[in-house]
Amino acid sequence: LLLLNNDIECIEKNWLSELMQLAQGENVGLVGARLIFPYSNKIQHAGEVLGMGQLAASVYIGAPEHTKGAQNHLQVTREVSAIIGACQLIKKDLFFELGMLDEGDFKVVANDIDLCLKVRAKNLLVLQTPFAKLWHHGSASFNANNAEARAQSLFTMSKDRRAFIQKWKHVLINDP
Repeated sequence: LLLLNNDIECIEKNWLSELMQLAQGENVGLVGARLIFPYSNKIQHAGEVLGMGQLAASVYIGAPEHTKGAQNHLQVTREVSAIIGACQLIKKDLFFELGMLDEGDFKVVANDIDLCLKVRAKNLLVLQTPFAKLWHHGSASFNANNAEARAQSLFTMSKDRRAFIQKWKHVLINDP
């Protein structure tokens, strides 16, 4: 199953083939693309680090698209702790086995990171590849003009964060 936001735009034509090829691995649970800010061509998401004063943080956010990273690790497909839900590819059977996205405890935030941690809890890999690049416009479906919806969303986000920390605090303390 491909979980893909409505604010994603293709940069390269073979991005989905790249993700599909990686997802075929026997011990692979979830695969994600590199997401790029569309107007600056800087990295938006290249994998997530857990904790760091928040639930998860994007590594190398704002770095130029072709940044090599420490020891060139941004130039290779690699294991990461989590991938944001804007673009996740997961085997259908595994998705349903894990209970899909938890929209009960995590209505607004963290259900994507929760899914990754459930994958990792089954000793399966979460992979990020630089060979599948997409533009992520970010929050294109969020209604910024609706103050009531925005206030409700912020309240729900706070509840989601508390529930996520309670569930995964043992992992957030020490990112694997």
